[in-house]
Amino acid sequence: MDIIIKEARIEDAKKLIEYTGIVGSQTEYLSFGKEGIGVSLEEEEAFIRGIVENPKSVMYLAWKDGEIVGCSDIRNLPNKMSHRADFGITVVKSEWRKGIGSMLLEKCISFAKECGLEIINLEVMSENIRAIGLYKKFGFVKTGKTPACIKVNERYIDADTMYLDLRNI
Repeated sequence: MDIIIKEARIEDAKKLIEYTGIVGSQTEYLSFGKEGIGVSLEEEEAFIRGIVENPKSVMYLAWKDGEIVGCSDIRNLPNKMSHRADFGITVVKSEWRKGIGSMLLEKCISFAKECGLEIINLEVMSENIRAIGLYKKFGFVKTGKTPACIKVNERYIDADTMYLDLRNI
C-alpha cells in the first residue's frame, strides 16, 4: 500500500474541499453530502491554519498517488475543556477495509497522548457498524446517543457518542 500520511498544510485546502465532496457522496453517515462541507477556499485555509497553530490540535491527510484518500483530525476544546478533544475521520470508499482508518486513528491517538490530552470524544452514526468496530478496537466506549442526529432522504439516523480515556493508557 503506497499511502503517505502527513499533517495537513494550508496549501492542501483546495484538495481538501474537493475531497469532502467525493467522500460526502459515498456514504450517508457524514454530516454533509456530495456538496462537501460548503466552505470557501479562504474559510478552509483559516480552518486549517487554526489547527496548525493550536499545539493540541492536528489534521492528518492520507495521500495516494497525489490524491487525498483519508482525513482525520483532533480538535482541542477550549477553556475548562482543554483536557479534551473532538475527533473526526473519513476515508474514500475505494480505500475502505485497507487499514487507512486504523493508521489515521493510531496517529491521532499518539498525537493526543504526546501533547497531554486526556480524553478524545467522537460522534458516529449508530448504523455505522464498521466505524464503531474500529473505535472499539482502539478502546473507545459508548457514552450516549443523539437521536435523529442527521436526516437523509426524510430518514433520521441516530448517532452514538463515544470517548477514549487516555489517562490510563
